[in-house]
Amino acid sequence: MGFRRVAKFGWIAFLWSLSLTLLPILNGLLAGVLFCFWDRREVNNNMQHFTDELGEVSAQEYWTVPGAQSFSDYMDNTRAFHSTRLSTPRWTMQLDYQLPIEYYGDGGIDRWADLDHLMADVKSCNPAVPKESWVYITDLASPWFPYDDWNEAFDDLIQKSYVSHSLDATSFHFVECSHSAFLCGIWNVKPPALLHLSVEDSAPASDELDPDLTYAVDRKRLRPVTARIIELPVQDAFLGRPWHVFPSPKEQLQALISTPGLYEQFDPYDREEQIMKRFNEYMDSFWDWKGSVFYLMRRTESWCQDYITEPLGIESYLVDLQSLTFTVTFLLAQLILLPVQSAWQAVKDFFGYPGAGDWTFGGSDDPPTNFMEDMFGGFMQSMAGKDRFSQPTADS
Repeated sequence: MGFRRVAKFGWIAFLWSLSLTLLPILNGLLAGVLFCFWDRREVNNNMQHFTDELGEVSAQEYWTVPGAQSFSDYMDNTRAFHSTRLSTPRWTMQLDYQLPIEYYGDGGIDRWADLDHLMADVKSCNPAVPKESWVYITDLASPWFPYDDWNEAFDDLIQKSYVSHSLDATSFHFVECSHSAFLCGIWNVKPPALLHLSVEDSAPASDELDPDLTYAVDRKRLRPVTARIIELPVQDAFLGRPWHVFPSPKEQLQALISTPGLYEQFDPYDREEQIMKRFNEYMDSFWDWKGSVFYLMRRTESWCQDYITEPLGIESYLVDLQSLTFTVTFLLAQLILLPVQSAWQAVKDFFGYPGAGDWTFGGSDDPPTNFMEDMFGGFMQSMAGKDRFSQPTADS
């Protein structure tokens, strides 16, 4: 009899608690399922961008004259902003930085754009590697199209710094997301933005290095590189200043780049945080869809938060419950999705469907191709074998 009373009391308590926990649980379930598919889509997009951009670099090598500047370097150094454009996969070489040797073997392609294990070899370059670098990230930076306000502001800042020599110890570069979509995708950055890279003063201690990772030079020559992403426009006040102190793009960039140490007000780069920032923006498109179930759920959750959970002081517990539900749902969805993907890949392999890299590079045993010959399709050879423009003779 006592057990039945306890079970009945527990059931009543559970039903009563659902009035508070139902929405966080539903939100966690919904977000976990959507995140699984969103993450898979982002992975596929990044892989496609990676193969396309490597294929573009490979095709550009046809234009390279032995002993001269490569065509890829020419394209990256003759762009807008009077600075070098960073490109996949050469961005670390363009910055004189190093990634672990293991990153260039078998493994995830996201390691080609890793910002967590960057190192600078302080004795390899003359002049020395700059202590800090600013990378401006934009959608499009073409000298043949009008600039937007942020592009114009960055270009103006660089030209003034060259004239005044005020930032000679700083290097400037830019990333064009329409050209290097892989870098923007792996960094999960939304243009316009700034990427700040600072070289530390001392070599990393032995316990600070991953024992499974090695670099091309001795550890004593290496200096860790700390990355920070600042998405524009700046929404918060820094150094105690109100936001309207630098309202325009030019004033914001001038303050961020020229003020010593201002970048330290921003947290170092955290990839998981950037991923969730982009996913939350994706979810907002559902929550803001007026008239939908998502919109009604968000309005109901906001009302409960204002009038029930916050006055009761249980908001943090419900947030933890939603996070736990989200994580468990995502892992379960992955367990279901991975076998389905493996089976689908096996079907494509069975029918000879080419892999992602085969679309771009072809098979490893294929002979080298000449893209000019592909374009003309044998037209020049056919013209060379026929004297179409010769003068008629007396016999004809």
